[in-house]
Amino acid sequence: MPRDPIIPTWEELKNYEFPDPTSDKKYNEIDNFKKDNQDRYQIASMGISGFNTYIFLRGFQNALMDFVIEDKKGEELLNKISKLLKGKQCFLVPISYQTVSIKGTPKDIKREARRLFNKIGTKNGGLIAWIEEYSSIGMPEKNYYACANAFTEIKMGNTSVRPSPPKTSPG
Repeated sequence: MPRDPIIPTWEELKNYEFPDPTSDKKYNEIDNFKKDNQDRYQIASMGISGFNTYIFLRGFQNALMDFVIEDKKGEELLNKISKLLKGKQCFLVPISYQTVSIKGTPKDIKREARRLFNKIGTKNGGLIAWIEEYSSIGMPEKNYYACANAFTEIKMGNTSVRPSPPKTSPG
């Protein structure tokens, strides 16, 4: 993670050249890591979300201010990130559990799933729908099923599913 914002001012966004997401350069250190750790179990993850990418580019404080003060410019940067990565990187994304999946209607959820798919998904992938039950923060059961159905309809074309509710732990 960068210590300082890569794009600290909006002026610098105009000239910033995004790295090639298809480059194998990101894997350069894997062989050395494997050699240095032959006596250990190895697991690797590149679980960086679009929001993490945004924070790396703008810095945490700038990113938070962008969403409140500079929302149009923040949206412009997010659009550039999604255009650059669409079809080249897979995103694990829920229907917003802070807004739509909690307080929205099934129709709102379906609209948001379509918006997410259009923004970052392709028919060949790029979007993994993250469907999680959030009754503890007010998600109605019908919205949980609406999230699963909305993403399934996009992928399979009007096929509804009834996912099993998650098991809750006792106590």
